[in-house]
Amino acid sequence: VALMDSALVIYRVRLLGHRRLSALAHEMAVLHNRLGNHDEAVALAQEALAIAEEQTPRPHALLARTYAQLGLGLSAQGRAAEARPILQRALRAFEAPEVQAGLEGDEAEAVRAALAALPEK
Repeated sequence: VALMDSALVIYRVRLLGHRRLSALAHEMAVLHNRLGNHDEAVALAQEALAIAEEQTPRPHALLARTYAQLGLGLSAQGRAAEARPILQRALRAFEAPEVQAGLEGDEAEAVRAALAALPEK
C-alpha cells in the first residue's frame, strides 16, 4: 500500500487533472476499501470522480466503477443516506448498454447487494 500511495503522489504532481490519475485514484480506492480503510477509499473515490466526471465520456465503466467504490465506502462507514444515491447512480451506469459491453461479468451485482443491505430510509 505504501508503494501505491507513493505512486499516487507522483502521479498527482505529474498528471494533475489527467484521466490516468483518475484511474489510479480509483484503483487505490478499491484497494483501501478491501483493506477496510474506508475513509481513505472515500477520499480517493471522490478525487477520481472529480477528474473522471470532467474528462470521461458518459456512460463509462470507470465512472460506474468509481461511483460503486464511493458508495461502498460510504456504506461501510454507516453513511447509508449518502451511499444510496451514489450506488443507484453506479447501478444505472453499469446497466447502460455501452458500459455492459466492456464489463467482465456482472459488476453491478455487488452494487445491487450493497443497495439491498442498506437500512431503509
